[in-house]
Amino acid sequence: MSETSARNLLGLWADKSFPMFISFKFGDSSGSTRCVIAELSTSILRLSWEPHGELIVPLEKASFDISKVDPTEVLSGSDWLGKGEECVSIVLPSNDWCLLVMMRPSAMDDI
Repeated sequence: MSETSARNLLGLWADKSFPMFISFKFGDSSGSTRCVIAELSTSILRLSWEPHGELIVPLEKASFDISKVDPTEVLSGSDWLGKGEECVSIVLPSNDWCLLVMMRPSAMDDI
């Protein structure tokens, strides 16, 4: 799918405050967690989670894609994630990346 579609899907998820699951690798930091989109603009994506966690992703030169996630690509905490779940992937010029998946109510029960 197109980069515009991926940005639009992120915008929808942010507007509706859907619960999200993120798997990421930025420099030496990597992990997976449940989160919400706290802020989305053309320049940044700010994700937050309890207790007091936050990740800010610069978006200016990032590439976006909508794809079907392969649970083996997710770093941890993906027992609930089915193969083929739709995700938005964001890759920075540094090759740092994150995958965002909207959590459905039944998936939240499994965590």
